[in-house]
Amino acid sequence: MADDNLSDYVVRHLVEHIRQNRLQSGAVMPSELRVASELQVSRGIVREAYRSLKMAGILDVSNGRAPRVGHLNNNYFCQTVKHALSTQQVSVEQVLELRSSVEVCAAGFAAARRTESHVATLMKQVESMHSATRNRERFVKADLQFHQTIGEASGNPLYELLVTSLRQSLEASIRVGLDSRTSYNELHRINETHLKIADAIAAKDSSRAEKYMTAHFEEARAAILKAGTRNPSRAAMRA
Repeated sequence: MADDNLSDYVVRHLVEHIRQNRLQSGAVMPSELRVASELQVSRGIVREAYRSLKMAGILDVSNGRAPRVGHLNNNYFCQTVKHALSTQQVSVEQVLELRSSVEVCAAGFAAARRTESHVATLMKQVESMHSATRNRERFVKADLQFHQTIGEASGNPLYELLVTSLRQSLEASIRVGLDSRTSYNELHRINETHLKIADAIAAKDSSRAEKYMTAHFEEARAAILKAGTRNPSRAAMRA
């Protein structure tokens, strides 16, 4: 059997080990030496399998400690979307469509399930955006954190994962869109929409939260696509 097939075989064995033993995040996995002995393959093949599962976020592997079952993270999905964008297998508009459908629902659930801590964090992030209208890096960072908080407040870890990974995948395009909205009034409108979303979530008004999140994406989509149309090579390069 070829080495790549052996590595796949070890990967399947390790994934099945997690499932059969119902291991939870953070549980210790068998050592490379033990797996190599059990499957009668080289430690190099086992190490490659562990490395693949680490990249996929299934295992947590680091020097000086036993490998463990990994925590849910968005690394693999985020890289997949970035790769799809950079190779033009999907468009920015298609990712925006997916992101909009996910985040509108997440906003509705966040309004129903949020805690007072979530509300306080959202208001703080809106204020950070307001104070950073002349600093694009701080503005984008606060915007990212705002959407992450909504994903967290939804109470569904999959929403949080998707919201963060899709937002990070489009971060360069979002900057291009912001570059097209240079006036104070345009940036103030972005802040106002975020505030309306936060207020709706604070009021536990799911329909209003979804309404303003939809409006936010319509504005963002128009700005990003306008920037791309005006300078498509730049938008594509930064996407």
